Amino acid sequence: MEVCVIAKCTYKSETIMFSVSSESSMVDILKTLCLRFKGLQLGCFTLRYSVPSYSGYFLETDSDLDLMRTFLLISNEKTVDILVKDLCGSSEYSGDFCVNKELIACEKGESSCSSTVEDRNEFLAEEFWLKLCKYALEVGFNFLYAGNDKKRVVAVCLNKKLEGCSWRVYASRFEATGSFVIRTLNNVHTCAGRIRESKSKMMRSRVVSSLIVDRIRAKPELKPVEIIHEFKDYYGIDISYYHAWFGKELAKLDVHGDESKSFNELVWYADAVKETNTGSLCTIDCEAGINRFRRFFVSFGGCIAGFQYCIPLLFIDATFLNSKYKGQLLCALGKNENQGFYPLAFRVVDSETEENWTWFLQHLASILLPMGRVNLISKYPKSGYGKLLQDRVINLFSRCAHAVTEEEFKVAMEELVIVGSSKVKAFISDLSRDHYANAFFKGMRYGEMANSLAESFNNWVGVFRDLPVLPLIEGIRQKLMVLNSQRRIEAEKWTTVLCPEMETRLCENAEAGRTWAVRRSNCTVFEVFADYSVMVDLEQRTCSCRLWQIDGFPCTHAVAAILAKRDSVYDYVECYYKTDFFRKAYESPIFPIPDIGKGLGSNGSAAGVVLPPITKRPAGRPPTKRIKVFGEFKRPLKCSRCSVAGHNRKTCKAII
Repeated sequence: MEVCVIAKCTYKSETIMFSVSSESSMVDILKTLCLRFKGLQLGCFTLRYSVPSYSGYFLETDSDLDLMRTFLLISNEKTVDILVKDLCGSSEYSGDFCVNKELIACEKGESSCSSTVEDRNEFLAEEFWLKLCKYALEVGFNFLYAGNDKKRVVAVCLNKKLEGCSWRVYASRFEATGSFVIRTLNNVHTCAGRIRESKSKMMRSRVVSSLIVDRIRAKPELKPVEIIHEFKDYYGIDISYYHAWFGKELAKLDVHGDESKSFNELVWYADAVKETNTGSLCTIDCEAGINRFRRFFVSFGGCIAGFQYCIPLLFIDATFLNSKYKGQLLCALGKNENQGFYPLAFRVVDSETEENWTWFLQHLASILLPMGRVNLISKYPKSGYGKLLQDRVINLFSRCAHAVTEEEFKVAMEELVIVGSSKVKAFISDLSRDHYANAFFKGMRYGEMANSLAESFNNWVGVFRDLPVLPLIEGIRQKLMVLNSQRRIEAEKWTTVLCPEMETRLCENAEAGRTWAVRRSNCTVFEVFADYSVMVDLEQRTCSCRLWQIDGFPCTHAVAAILAKRDSVYDYVECYYKTDFFRKAYESPIFPIPDIGKGLGSNGSAAGVVLPPITKRPAGRPPTKRIKVFGEFKRPLKCSRCSVAGHNRKTCKAII
């Protein structure tokens, strides 16, 4: 049954009537009021409705509208009175602060602030002060306090002494409701004309913080320079770098809390992870006696369950953290069937030491050993020859590593020793060839020669490196939960046997060997004539070029032999590249961790409160870019106009 009532709306001395049906929304009502009443703008007024024996109810959301209709239906009322009130008692201004509902309510007796925090008086006084500052910024004047404490605020215009301006506001705490209300207000300025200037004394760090708190919640890596530009573009106000920087720090404190207390909350988080995500491994380690934080390890049950269906590779790496207490984030990743990274575990430590790495690998072993799988840990060795191995030396070393036969390796190694002299020869002699060279590696590399997947993960979580430890870990969990869900939904749409990336690669291999001659030796052995002849053994899954053995994926010669035999190519592809394994890898989800009851229990451990680690500020400017690994170099710039390296299209001066 449709509920339709008549609304009598009053604004100043004018009254209009219109019908409110069961399909009407708050947006419809607001648009109607702005259309009918001259000078009324969205965001610059509030609505309150009254019914017999009850008055003063706020009408702000669709939920309020539904409750109003339900009450009228129960009480069998057909009409309702709605009062339209201007924010700040005036509609002469409608700037950006007003549109964003950041102005104070300046009607006498109107509650402008309320809170449920424990330290209620101080919070309400500060909130009222913030709204008063924003109002002054919007209208374009400065004020000073004639009285200011936890229970009352008295503010007068800055020009009161010089020009005798009569503007004054007095607000105090209403004991019955705990709200800060305006008792008296003289909203008329008798001083010289007011013009909004580009700079104002009212724009302080706390005001900046209150305006950017939502931006910091969505984008923690927001820079002070970006804040300065946004304030200029959106509000037309110039702020200093200090106010932008300190305002960001205050906003981070409001959003994420105190960094020192974040370590103590890890005890609650470890229990919450095990409770909400069955099969997870999560532990915190502190210094004995003083209970100071050392390291925190977490691997979610969904990641552990799905890792056994990933390609049997393990990538480990570390990246620095930029929070107050610094530290390092260690990560362990797998590789999924579609060539993407699969986070298995990560850990926050106070510093990157051999002891912390050992502790991390021991926890990884407890996860991997029950799976009965052999995993490759891919990480570049550290050495003191970083500056020596440059340019041509690096290229020659890469040739040695990528050489698939012993003959190719020997030729490249001889040239490397000649170019790099005795120092390079000494460095190479300390390395085990079966660890870095394809020609001597025993097993499958599955197409991976570097730790690039771990570097991709470090870049993926880079936005959280400035956060305290708990928001850092929780931010990674939330992003990982969304990523796994997206990949699970995406995989349901795939219709190919292999994952899209590998299906494309298989088609390219088949197309490349379509014109080659293939000769059969017996049922499973073939000779393929390309630029050179190779032998392919389909039963042993080997090829003379050794790419099939190294990558675990049929090379172009193998695909040509399989097609000549008229077998299905998919029968010779490892299961780790197939779509059904990809779906199984993301079959177990990562569940949310509600924090609604976080403050109800004890946040401390059995030994007491977890203290933050002791950190020493390093000398010099803090690093903002990661340290490049050995052999990594920047891709050379190439002009898209003249195809010459060394410049881009914008600076190209070539005559074409």
